[in-house]
Amino acid sequence: MSDLIGRADECGRIDELLDAARTGLSGALVVRGEAGVGKTMLLDYATAQADGFRIVRLTGVESEQELGYSALHRLLAPAIDQVDCLPEPQRDALNCALGVLPGRPASTFLVGLGVISVTASTAGTDGPLLCVVDDAQWIDRESIDVLAFWGRRLQADCIALIFAERSGIMTASRLQGLATVDLDGLELDAARMLLESHAGFRIDRNVADRIVAEVEGNPLAVVEVAKGLTPDKLVGLAAATQPLPLTRRLEERFASEVQSLGADVRLFLLLAAAEGSSDSVAIWEAAARLGLDGAAAEAAEATDLIALGPPIKYRHPLIRSAVYMSAPPADLRTVHGALAAVVDPGEVARWAWHRAAAAVGPSEEIAALLASCAQRANSVGTTSAAVALFGRAAELTPERHHAAERRVMAAEVAVESGSLGQAHAFVDLATPVLRDPAWRARAQRADGLANFREGNHVVAAPRLHAAAVGLFSTERDLGRQTLLEAVDAATYCGDDAQSAFLRSIAVTFGSSAGDSSVVGSSAGHSSVVDALLRAFALHAQAGYVGALDEYRMAIASCRDADPEELAPWTNLIAAVTRLMWDDESHDLLLRRIADWGRARGALLSLWIALLYLASSATWRGEIEYSAALLAQAADLMSASGQFAPDGIGATLDAVRGREADVRAVVIPTLDNAGHRAHAYAGRGALVDVYIGRAKYPEALEHALVLFDADPLMTGPHLLPDMIEAAVRAGDRNAAEQALSRLADRATAAATPWALGLLARSRALLMPSSEAEAEFSAAVELLGAANMELQEARARLLYGEWLRRARRHIDARDQLRQAHDMFAAMGASAFLERARIELSAAGDHVAKQEIGAGSDLSPQEAQISELVAQGATNQEIASQLFISQRTVEYHLHKVFRKLGIKSRTQLARRVLEERRPKTGGSSDGV
Repeated sequence: MSDLIGRADECGRIDELLDAARTGLSGALVVRGEAGVGKTMLLDYATAQADGFRIVRLTGVESEQELGYSALHRLLAPAIDQVDCLPEPQRDALNCALGVLPGRPASTFLVGLGVISVTASTAGTDGPLLCVVDDAQWIDRESIDVLAFWGRRLQADCIALIFAERSGIMTASRLQGLATVDLDGLELDAARMLLESHAGFRIDRNVADRIVAEVEGNPLAVVEVAKGLTPDKLVGLAAATQPLPLTRRLEERFASEVQSLGADVRLFLLLAAAEGSSDSVAIWEAAARLGLDGAAAEAAEATDLIALGPPIKYRHPLIRSAVYMSAPPADLRTVHGALAAVVDPGEVARWAWHRAAAAVGPSEEIAALLASCAQRANSVGTTSAAVALFGRAAELTPERHHAAERRVMAAEVAVESGSLGQAHAFVDLATPVLRDPAWRARAQRADGLANFREGNHVVAAPRLHAAAVGLFSTERDLGRQTLLEAVDAATYCGDDAQSAFLRSIAVTFGSSAGDSSVVGSSAGHSSVVDALLRAFALHAQAGYVGALDEYRMAIASCRDADPEELAPWTNLIAAVTRLMWDDESHDLLLRRIADWGRARGALLSLWIALLYLASSATWRGEIEYSAALLAQAADLMSASGQFAPDGIGATLDAVRGREADVRAVVIPTLDNAGHRAHAYAGRGALVDVYIGRAKYPEALEHALVLFDADPLMTGPHLLPDMIEAAVRAGDRNAAEQALSRLADRATAAATPWALGLLARSRALLMPSSEAEAEFSAAVELLGAANMELQEARARLLYGEWLRRARRHIDARDQLRQAHDMFAAMGASAFLERARIELSAAGDHVAKQEIGAGSDLSPQEAQISELVAQGATNQEIASQLFISQRTVEYHLHKVFRKLGIKSRTQLARRVLEERRPKTGGSSDGV
């Protein structure tokens, strides 16, 4: 315990985590700090305190960082027999990751769900499980993503997961979102106590304070300094002005110590540093090839820098780093050459790395070998290894243009793996050298996609367009896909620039089809990509009404397609079905994408689909269900290492009447030039909340911005709101402009949803003698479409009109129905308006405050919804990416909170509360 001086709070955090696991709960903790600050000691403390736990310990190895899923192999080794007991998708994904089956896993997250299931099934039966991961910054990318996903989903599985990660590394931590303990240097008193305990004698206080300050309280540095101190060395140091006899950089201290050793000892230490893995056999065989005998190894161990094990292990990663980084290049080539000669060539990537490190200069033979390994790594899903291998292949390629092409390959895989900064860097290196237009186009596409995924859509759209033009001549299918990616990016841009850009894309598409004047011909093209391209291109050239037939054919193509073909275009499919007011196709296609995303672990497509389905639930008045879908989407974003933006629920908050909340999250985004789609969605939420609060001038101000921009995603749906706001604000000209646009589009779309909104909007501008028929038609059409929120709003407007016509009895009937519908669905934004109007019509209603609903947590609500749909615990666990034990834990809490005892009772309760009235779609997702 003397080595944990000054770490009482940190040890307390670990104790709490272990105690929770003993009681059936779970959790994850990240211990983060600079090298030598004591992270490993805290992990040692955790394992020492874990009485009764099964313990699994991993240590990241820098040389294995590019070997995809290598750490996962070590984690699952004790429980490998459990993999075959998993549901088929999880079993196959794990077996692919572990190399048991050929091919790449469906997704990292499906592998992660398999890990959740395996570990949850083993924890608890033989006692709780403690997994500690040291040097997490060196864990391979695929494994750390799986481990982080696992850590974010731990809830009730008798598992404690602790990571130790070095701070100050260049790349962002993959462990974001997990609870963190940030380790700093020791406080002065604790560091002084540690110094004296290792020096073995009392040190003058002023000298001790100078030493502690010099090493900034770093425990490893304190210990290393203490080892070299003797009383005679400290004489006079208290008053000395010169630097203390220690180095600020421990790597330099260790390197200096190594340089004082004999040549054979240094070479053995370098050999162990170069291999870096737990393969002691390879190290001994390579040592024999280099003529190093046991005496050199024993002399190395005697320095206390390394332990011969097995496995052969450095006392601290800094020592290994110092040995390797200070070695002469010739010695590095020598040891890597010896390792390449003894490593099994079947371990292609590891063998290739050693060969590459042993190369004296450029070599096409070795570069080609590395490129081949990169392609193989990419084919099995270890994309981080593929990026590194392509990059190293480029460095060893003698011919500059060929090297640039390999850098483009690295950039393409980097985009796929999410390493967007690397993608930009590879493109920047390659572009000045590339001669072939097709390769230049591929580089542009990689750069454009990287910008797209970073949210820089204004830059991404033109780059993707330029890339598509360059690809059409050699890779027609990829060119069309890239052109649709440009359209997708453009939908996030909005305003006149979006329209002009889409027109230029239309010309490109027409030229690629051989006729730049007619882009609507569907002859010979039936894929989802072509169908969507034709529709958007014709819209850009001929306008909304002129493109309706193409939009209908695009929707038909999507309905006939497999969800895997649909998933990349989730955003555009939502846009098309919304443009057409086709709620049936909207929900059908997005549910299909969501179901596929769940089954394949494709969380990106899944949470995007859930966001759109949540807005669909809001249209139907299913406010609580919409909130549950939004919570699920946010939960999955967090699980995948992303975090939901503040405005993700702004539209729902607007319907709930939470004006202050909407303003707080939306107003700061209104000038976001790089992501105008979010700003437009935010303005739409402001329009909704202001109309609900009868603040019509404020609503009209934001509606006019949206009317001028006419964004693809939200433009048509803004028009009825703009008409209502303009009429109430006294701006008849603005209302008539919006009605003209709405009439053209809604009449052409001709769905009950569209026609109901049109009838409601016409009624606001019609003479009294004609308005009633339109109001009645709006109520009927929106009711038939199951658009209950819009139906209730139509009844509110109808009642307001009847009251102004002094038909108070008829007005009370419509207003009472609107009031009750708003109250049942929780639409506070309009509830107070309906109450005020009812009072004015002579029907006094007490002011009603809608509470937060049930006190179930978002995850408890999601589980309850799935129980109501008849899902088993295993199915719920797979859908929500949690363990069955966690499902059982939450169900127990739900039963207690609701005072029920069975799944049947829970299903009945959910079905009774889900909708404000019968009818409409309530399908789960």
